[in-house]
Amino acid sequence: MINSTFLDYLHNNDIRFKAPVNTANLVSFKIGGTGSIAVFPKSISELSDIINLIKAEKYVILGNGTNCYFTNSFYDGIIVVTKDINKVSVLDNIICAECGAAINTVCKIALSHSLSGLEFSYGIPGTIGGAIYM
Repeated sequence: MINSTFLDYLHNNDIRFKAPVNTANLVSFKIGGTGSIAVFPKSISELSDIINLIKAEKYVILGNGTNCYFTNSFYDGIIVVTKDINKVSVLDNIICAECGAAINTVCKIALSHSLSGLEFSYGIPGTIGGAIYM
């Protein structure tokens, strides 16, 4: 069951969500069932606020859903999808990438700034957050 305070927060802060959600549409393998709600924060501060609001609830963090799947049973929890938190910046020789930034995007930015060290990861599907977690 979705907390009404949480739904009010999403509405009042114009945070995109889908309830209920077809979980198969959130993952690359297209395997899944139905979930109670998926939320799509657009910034680190929104993500932080959401985590603080739901920390006592059942939830899962999902990036781009690459190489993931949900069971075909109902997921009665909150799915926090971070793929819209994807800004990448470069200052001197330091790349700062948010969790939802695609690995290939970060690699291309590194190349365009003559920075090396990420060559091994080019072609790996997924996001920076998922790569760090894995």
